Amino acid sequence: IAFHGRSIEECEKLEQIGQKIASRCKGLPLAAKCFSYCAIFPKDFNIMKEKLITMWMAQGYFSVEQDEEVDIIGEEYFNILATHSFFQEFKKDDDNLIVACKMHDIVHDFAQFVSQNECSSMEINGSKEHNAINSLDKKVCHLMLIIGEGASFPVSTCRVKRMRSLFIGGNMLDNSSLNGKMLKELFEKLTSLRVLNIGKWSISRWYFILEIPRNIEKLIHLKYLNLSCLTSIRKLPEPLCELYNLEKLDISHCWYLKELPEGIGKLINMKHLLNERTDSLGRMPAGIARLTSLRTFDEFHVSRGKAVDGHKGCNNVFPNWMMSLTNPRSLELILCENCNQLPPLGILPSLEKVIITYMISVKRVGNEFLGIEIIIAFPKLKSLTISWMLELKEWNYGITRTGNAFINIMPRLSSLTIDSCPKLKALPDHFHQTTTLKELIIRSNCGLLEECYRNRGGDWRKISRIPNLEIRP
Repeated sequence: IAFHGRSIEECEKLEQIGQKIASRCKGLPLAAKCFSYCAIFPKDFNIMKEKLITMWMAQGYFSVEQDEEVDIIGEEYFNILATHSFFQEFKKDDDNLIVACKMHDIVHDFAQFVSQNECSSMEINGSKEHNAINSLDKKVCHLMLIIGEGASFPVSTCRVKRMRSLFIGGNMLDNSSLNGKMLKELFEKLTSLRVLNIGKWSISRWYFILEIPRNIEKLIHLKYLNLSCLTSIRKLPEPLCELYNLEKLDISHCWYLKELPEGIGKLINMKHLLNERTDSLGRMPAGIARLTSLRTFDEFHVSRGKAVDGHKGCNNVFPNWMMSLTNPRSLELILCENCNQLPPLGILPSLEKVIITYMISVKRVGNEFLGIEIIIAFPKLKSLTISWMLELKEWNYGITRTGNAFINIMPRLSSLTIDSCPKLKALPDHFHQTTTLKELIIRSNCGLLEECYRNRGGDWRKISRIPNLEIRP
């Protein structure tokens, strides 16, 4: 495929580039495998780094020791490929971290060559949709289908039984060819799938998928399922909970999804549940407490006026099982209006970022925030934001020792933001003593704090050494 239809000069140039790429991958056969997988994307495709790493992991490319984290290894291999110029046109976030990239056309051609036609992308147009899949090499295992305007989803896809990755995208706003009936046949035939994307990858959105067929349980090897932006589905089928190998489920922007399956607790290998903007979800099923491997859980929904299961009538609405989720790295508590104290987040060993906002019943933050009998509270926390805590008056830890040892509080904290906390009088002493804090922002109606640090020389000196210091009304 890489050399087909090219001039002699182009082939020679491609061969030279291929030799350079091969030399860069020398001694790194796994990097070569990760590189060749990228042939699944069409040319000039905007490759999202996080999703690419998830796809690599779903294929079982990385074997890890017990204490290693597979996603960190995936990140390392992405960086290897990026450093050796396999990727280009990087897009970065506010922290200057790569979030997306592209491949040069010639590098993409060589990726196809290295993959030996196992990875491919295909655009389906109305004129050739019936024979499109038949033209694929029999070796194809990883496929992205781009459905053109006016084209139908090729039924012949169901015959490619070796398929391990399937992505379906395109301009599908008025396309009803991929519906529940078609999905049912896909699930029945493509039982070797590790990765299935029928949600939004780029511009795709399937309005005609009204439900996910119950025979999805046939996909027993599935590790990554993307159903994002399926805006017509109302619920997920209970048999989905039989996918014991599933590690990542993306249901973000499924606006009208009203409930999760009751048996979701069976998905014990689930690490990432992406449910951002699932605004119609009512309550979380009790079984979700068994997902102790979760690292990402975008939104925990509690209906207004309701309580978390088993905690009705309690002022502290946070159930104990939430503290057993030891893997989350980022946590946001939003609009917990009836909660009058913070949960013991300090015992969560992996937290790196915490945002607490609109908890308007909390008047005091103390040792309950750190956890009981713990030597290091928030051991990995880097960023903490407290905002719109309108009744918060006091933030003070009365006990800073456990036994004969002092409690080490937030030893890695680098950024602290206090926003719209009008009654808060002072910050805890440990913020004044830490040497890791690089950014302190106090803003928007924090009058008492502003007065404390602006007009009292002693208190100002406590924070004046912080490199990035912002205090404003």
